[in-house]
Amino acid sequence: GNHDVHRTRDLREAGFGAECAVAVYASDPPLVLTHIPLRNIPPGAVNVHGHIHAHPAVGPRRVNVSVERTGWMPQRMDLLLKQLQDAEEQRRGEQ
Repeated sequence: GNHDVHRTRDLREAGFGAECAVAVYASDPPLVLTHIPLRNIPPGAVNVHGHIHAHPAVGPRRVNVSVERTGWMPQRMDLLLKQLQDAEEQRRGEQ
């Protein structure tokens, strides 16, 4: 993220294999992983992002996983997908 001050070598030694601006996690729905929330999310996808710290994500297709929102804990993708699917089912039931 924009607060990371470690050099690339240090990150690789810590176990990070790559750094990129956008990654796509092939799932249902597809997850577009970014640091800064996307303005335009691809149709059918969900943007998993950080950057906005403790502020809630804006919109149903965004998930803020900033450490302030997650208790400084990594998030499991399978549990994140389950939460997204449950929220989508709830939205459909409310319509």
